[in-house]
Order: sequence, then structure tokens, then C-alpha cells
Amino acid sequence: MLLGPILGLATAVIWGTGDFLSRKPSEEIGSFLSSILIQPIGLAIMLCILLLSTKDNYIAIISSHPLFFSANLTIGVVAFLGIIFLFRGYSIGVMSVVAPIGGAYPIISVVL
Repeated sequence: MLLGPILGLATAVIWGTGDFLSRKPSEEIGSFLSSILIQPIGLAIMLCILLLSTKDNYIAIISSHPLFFSANLTIGVVAFLGIIFLFRGYSIGVMSVVAPIGGAYPIISVVL
């Protein structure tokens, strides 16, 4: 029963820490390169967790259905653009303003 709030809190802590730690690299190497470097690392970690925690082969399921594959590709592109914009905001903006605005994305998701 408490698993949902605990996972939500863990997500907030992890994302907040990631946002805080990403400020300096995005200033030094740029927002685009930061995004290119961080996406494959996150993908590899998530795929490992997914493959180790389930018995189903989701990669085969996704790749065998063109609609699932195109939807996942579109979602990946949109998420990548969001990360680029977020890191660009970190590199040129005030962290205490950019981070809460970027963290408010669930409001848009709920509205959609």
C-alpha cells in the first residue's frame, strides 16, 4: 500500500540529485553533449533492470510490432529533446528557477 508513495519519493530524490549534479557538466561541455552522454547510460541501466527483473522478453515484443517500435522511437526522441532543453536551461539559467519548472512536467502529462 505504501509502495507507490515510497517509489515516488525515491524518484523525486534521485531526479533532484541528478538535476543538481548535472549543472556543472552542462555548463562545461554544453547541453547537447551532456544529453548525448547521459541518454545511453540511462538506457543501458533501465534495460538491465528490465531484463533482470522480468521473465518476459519485452525487447522482442517491442521490436516485433511496428506500432510499438515507432511509438517507442517517438517517445525516445521527445524525451531526448526534453533533456536537451533541460540541460540548456541548467547551463544558462538560474538553477533554483529552471529545476522546479522542469520538474513540473507531470502537470502537462496529467493534462494530456
